[in-house]
Amino acid sequence: MGTGYYFWETFLVNAHWWGKAHLNGNYIICEAEYIFDDEKIFDLSGGNPQHSADFDEYSSYLKRQGFIKDKVTTVSKVFQFLRTHIKGFNYEATRAYGVNSIGEKLHPEHIYRMPFELQLGAYLDLRPAIQICFYTKTALNLTNYRLIYPDEFIDQYVF
Repeated sequence: MGTGYYFWETFLVNAHWWGKAHLNGNYIICEAEYIFDDEKIFDLSGGNPQHSADFDEYSSYLKRQGFIKDKVTTVSKVFQFLRTHIKGFNYEATRAYGVNSIGEKLHPEHIYRMPFELQLGAYLDLRPAIQICFYTKTALNLTNYRLIYPDEFIDQYVF
């Protein structure tokens, strides 16, 4: 989703997974409050299906123009392009559900899925890896930051 301030939505276990898997356990977790405004947040987590359709259209256009190359271009690169080159793309944040962000083979202890039908492979993700990327520190009135992990630092820091 590009450069910004990232938060995991709702499930603290996902933030801990990220810190352990990607930062070798050397991490802090903060929480904050924001005002959800559908006009200011580009929601690819399923909350606004039109945004998914728009992203697909943007991506198709960029592919036709030669800016997207299969298996090389990431979601982050597309967002960087949209934010810097598309005048109508004025969102303050992006919310997305990274399907299979937490690899089942590498991190099975962090997978919380329930099958719909055993033979189909379809499942309900009980703790989806939804992230919100705020493009600025004040996007969507982002306020009331507080450190919630590790415990020994909670009372020592004020944002």
